[in-house]
Amino acid sequence: MSTAGETIHHPDKTIAVDTLAIPISLLQKMSEALELFAAFQVIIERRGKPIAAVVSFDEYRRFSAWREERAARRAWVLERDPRRKMSAEEWHAHFEALDRFAAHFDDVTPEELEAEITEAIISVRIKERATKEDRQ
Repeated sequence: MSTAGETIHHPDKTIAVDTLAIPISLLQKMSEALELFAAFQVIIERRGKPIAAVVSFDEYRRFSAWREERAARRAWVLERDPRRKMSAEEWHAHFEALDRFAAHFDDVTPEELEAEITEAIISVRIKERATKEDRQ
């Protein structure tokens, strides 16, 4: 069944259907339509613009869980955001302190800095391994 305004992409099982192209009888029998669309991701369009999507209940549940988890993560991050615990002046003062510290390294090239950091990381890892082996 294909009507004007209907786009069917079989490779990814996506259907975009303009509501004006769906026969009234099909709209009245929504349960039959949902069974028909169950195997596809359905995007309902009006005049070529998406207005809704029909997804399985399991997919809806997964999306809802993801959205809740994302909101919880965002709240957790915002709760720990240091900018929320200090004034804008204090926040900028901290960065000014970092800039003053960084000024001491103006003559160091990025390559030299990277080499120093790499060497420091390797040194710490060697010490951590030695400490771990001593515990065993």
